[in-house]
Amino acid sequence: DGYTGAGCQNKACLRDCNGPDHGICNPQDGKCACNPGFSGESCSRLKCPNDCNGHGECDQNSGRCSCQSGYSGPECVQDQPCASVVANWWDSFNSKGWSVCPSSSLLTGLYRNAEGCEGLYCLEMARCSLPCSGSVEKNLGKCLNVDWAGSMAGPGWSRCPAGFFLQGFYLSLIHISEPTRLLSISYAVF
Repeated sequence: DGYTGAGCQNKACLRDCNGPDHGICNPQDGKCACNPGFSGESCSRLKCPNDCNGHGECDQNSGRCSCQSGYSGPECVQDQPCASVVANWWDSFNSKGWSVCPSSSLLTGLYRNAEGCEGLYCLEMARCSLPCSGSVEKNLGKCLNVDWAGSMAGPGWSRCPAGFFLQGFYLSLIHISEPTRLLSISYAVF
């Protein structure tokens, strides 16, 4: 038991390293030398690409990464924007309606024109970027309208649902007598 060969001179490896596709048995010590992509005592575990770059957990049954927030793709690379464009929102925030980034791009910044300015009219431009790293798991191309009227009326965060990202705002109220305030934003596109 635990030895192979005509004279039982070779130490056997656990599960014979799950075959030559997974690994090769060293008969001297009975340990498996796993092929690339496999690990474990019997080479039965799948390795994840680049060990998830330290930003995710590897499912050794499937060889897939489960990435931490802010990381995505098969190797859990950090989400980074690229191919940025500047959307001119100077006029769109002065009237009722949508202010949005171009299709499939995500809001990565807002430009305000003056210090101490509190109205929406102070927002002039939005930086919109396409995701450069990561995967399409970001629900790009899917729209979800979320009512932020309540959360924008008071202090605190108005948050995107999990897996969705801000693409624009819908301005629902314009009061001629006072500057447009943040509580006027009632819907956000994700």
